[in-house]
Amino acid sequence: VSGTVREMTTQTLTAQTQTGAKEVDAYLSQYFGAVDGMLQSDVLLSVATDPNKAIFDDAAEFTRLVGELQRMQETYQDNVLNVWYMDIAANEMVLQDNSRLLGSEVDFTQREWYIKCSQQKKTIITSAYEDGSSHQMVVTIAGPVMVNGQMRGVVGIDVSLEELSASLNSIAIGEGGYIVLIDSANVILSSPDPSLVGQSASQVGCSQDMTDVLLNNQTVEG
Repeated sequence: VSGTVREMTTQTLTAQTQTGAKEVDAYLSQYFGAVDGMLQSDVLLSVATDPNKAIFDDAAEFTRLVGELQRMQETYQDNVLNVWYMDIAANEMVLQDNSRLLGSEVDFTQREWYIKCSQQKKTIITSAYEDGSSHQMVVTIAGPVMVNGQMRGVVGIDVSLEELSASLNSIAIGEGGYIVLIDSANVILSSPDPSLVGQSASQVGCSQDMTDVLLNNQTVEG
């Protein structure tokens, strides 16, 4: 009997943790889809390939591109902090409110999203970081604008993890367990204890074995 009870308990705990994993997948998948959709935009491609563009304002379709960025942010405004496009030739980034970031101010090529897009040639997700304005934990989902095998720019969205964290915190694991979300950089993204969010798992007492289990999508029996 005890073996049957233990098996049922393990199955229940596994199902609960899988529910959390599915929520993470569903939450992030919608934003991967949004970026992939933007990469198909004729307006974006026109700006990326405009031969007369020394700066953004020279591009014939630039105003329409800003409109597309604005509409994307409005669609996901509760969770998306910024929608942006960085053009390699112009060495400039534009956000949905038409604010700019110049290459003379920041080296785009050293940003994680740029490095991953240039290496993987597909839509990627960055490690989590704290947004300087909202102080929320955020990930950037970005994709390369490819033309004849060359990356002409990167389009991306900065996604808050606040709603996802609240949803995961509502999932009870057994009688007193809870879900902790850790990214591949070993940073805690979600925990019922908000003081732990943004910290390294190793710094808050998670053993390496425990971290390895979490990162490999396994469950822990105690």
